[in-house]
Amino acid sequence: MYDEKAIYLGIEIVLADAERILNDLKAAPLKDEKVKDVYRDRHSVEIFLQPPGEARYIQCVVSLDGYRYDGVALDNSWNGQWTYGISVGKDRWCLEVMIPASDLNLEKIESTEGWRLNIVDNREGNYSTWAAVGNNYHNPFGFGALATKDFSRWRQEKLQGWDEIRKKAAEGADKYGLAFADRLARTGEFSKAIPGTSGSDKLDWETVTRVYTLMNFVDTVYRVMDAEMSYARFFTGK
Repeated sequence: MYDEKAIYLGIEIVLADAERILNDLKAAPLKDEKVKDVYRDRHSVEIFLQPPGEARYIQCVVSLDGYRYDGVALDNSWNGQWTYGISVGKDRWCLEVMIPASDLNLEKIESTEGWRLNIVDNREGNYSTWAAVGNNYHNPFGFGALATKDFSRWRQEKLQGWDEIRKKAAEGADKYGLAFADRLARTGEFSKAIPGTSGSDKLDWETVTRVYTLMNFVDTVYRVMDAEMSYARFFTGK
């Protein structure tokens, strides 16, 4: 959720024996008291957030036992004003985070259209990421799209936007001699196979996640082509 003042995230992590694990962590604290910029990759959640049109992105990390870490890209000297809360059950733990507009160098948040996001779940040497960034978490190009509006409406607007993107890519291919024809054709066919939704549908999180993942894949293909056109424009001067 969001308002003019902040972004609000609620994250639920399924974890067997969460209460026992928390007690084990508390029994072996890293330091006597909680301080800023203590990174703990065992049982923690990492949040990467990037406003539209900005190269700058922030990283906020909270561990199950309450240690926090933050930074701007790879610079951990930055300390934000974001706050968090943790609750723990028998088989899961929940993290709530409030990130103020000032942490994102914004006077206020007017919209979340075009924002990029990634979430990482770390646990005992293993991890999973919401967006497919590979082994490099600090890869904003691979972050997913943050969607806060009605999902059916968001999906429809994305489909309409792809029409303009395909047109731009086709024109760029002709101008710079790029081999986009096959990718455009395959991506167009793939897009048609994405399940439809409507405002009257009752969507559960699994359906939303499945459709979103397919759409994010298409979005990534188009962004790669856009990056290729930028490189071609730079090297040719056209």
